[in-house]
Amino acid sequence: MIKCILSYNLIMALVKSAYFAGFLLLFSLISFNSSAQYSRIVNLIDTPTGRSPNGSLISDGTFLYGMTSLGGENSLGTLFKVRPDGSEFIKLIDFDGTANGSEPVGSMYYDGTFLYGLTQKGGTDNFGTVFKIKPDGSSFQKLKDFTGEPDGWRPKFCTLVSDGTYLYGTTVAGGANDKGSIFRIGKDGSGFSIILDFDGESNGEDPYGSLFFDGTFLYGMTEVGGGDGVGLVFKLLPDGTGYEKLLDLNCPSTGCTPKGALYFDGTFLYGMTDLGGTSNSGTIFKIMTDGSNFEKLFDFDGDANGSNPFGELISAGGFLYGLSSSDGAFDDGTLFKIGTDGSGFETLFDYNPLEGSNPFGSLLLDGSFVYGMTGDGGEFGRGVIFKYQLAATNIASHDLPDNFTVFPNPATDKLSVAAENTSTRINRVEVYNAHNKLVSTSVVTDPNFEIDLSDQPRGIYFVKFYDGSLVGTKKVVLQ
Repeated sequence: MIKCILSYNLIMALVKSAYFAGFLLLFSLISFNSSAQYSRIVNLIDTPTGRSPNGSLISDGTFLYGMTSLGGENSLGTLFKVRPDGSEFIKLIDFDGTANGSEPVGSMYYDGTFLYGLTQKGGTDNFGTVFKIKPDGSSFQKLKDFTGEPDGWRPKFCTLVSDGTYLYGTTVAGGANDKGSIFRIGKDGSGFSIILDFDGESNGEDPYGSLFFDGTFLYGMTEVGGGDGVGLVFKLLPDGTGYEKLLDLNCPSTGCTPKGALYFDGTFLYGMTDLGGTSNSGTIFKIMTDGSNFEKLFDFDGDANGSNPFGELISAGGFLYGLSSSDGAFDDGTLFKIGTDGSGFETLFDYNPLEGSNPFGSLLLDGSFVYGMTGDGGEFGRGVIFKYQLAATNIASHDLPDNFTVFPNPATDKLSVAAENTSTRINRVEVYNAHNKLVSTSVVTDPNFEIDLSDQPRGIYFVKFYDGSLVGTKKVVLQ
């Protein structure tokens, strides 16, 4: 294991060669779009940082954590952390293949003590691994070596989720039918089991993204299979029973071959497809958790507004935000927003070779900024970590009135809310994670109450308070 702390200026000094000088000169002659709201906070470069991230960031309230699929000392990927302003980049581990896995994709799950993640290759059989590591880079442990059949292999673009007892994830191949699987495993590596084998037809094939857990059901999508052979939306219970197909996707009308995860706002599930729609460039849709009320919200045009959306959507200020991996003004992808009813689509940023290109992942919300990564582009052509400042209508703009006190913050498990001489009566509380996915909702009957977050991963949360309409929002950190 190798851990190093790199100053950004040191990286620049080490790698600026005649090649890169020529690269920068070339692109300085091309007029790319710029935005005062968008900034690169890290330019990735092969060995010092890793390169080509294909996933998303998470936050513990202090650092951002992420992985690269390539680069590092062994050219097999890295795991890193960095402050939100781009300072104090720390490489926690270089993946090496057999011992700890290789080519990690997706994101990580953090329980306050360990970060948990997946690699799509490496391990004893080169079929991928499940691992955990502490945020300081110590105590790495390989929890599982995938073996192909019968337990699956190649967990691709999957982020682990937890019900408090088990971690759940997907593989795009292997399993009893070699069509992929859903698995669960204890945080200590014990109790591994396959809870669903995909069959390529009735229940789909190739789950190319993460699951979402609403406290009762796990929800997800497959890229292939289903009635039309181009993917479906499903749910099942954590013990593997209760499987239900919510929607068979098809290319012309709904969109097809999704490569991401679902976002839940408490009423609707929102998703994106990689292909299909009027221009065969992907769609945005919503559907209720019982499979009813499907609605296609948007067709990507393969031109100005992008194509091949990837990852999952997040929500802020009444809008959904997401990334397309291709097309846009420079054919390198876009950052966009759209209303939850499908109105108001707007391209916020067009990615390009200098500022970062081809984002393969999801956004992370932290107050007035969203953070993400691109697989290519940047000063050295190896990808970037970026942030984008949202407009004033974002989720953090509804400050909780002064006569409410929320403490402690940071918290470890529970938050206390105290109301002082206020006529405002809070009757409902919703808690959203940093991807702005609803993780908890509760009815309030007392002006002084507690919010139990002990079963949630450590990181940033936004607590919304209602008295019939939105009263305010409080950003809290679980440590």
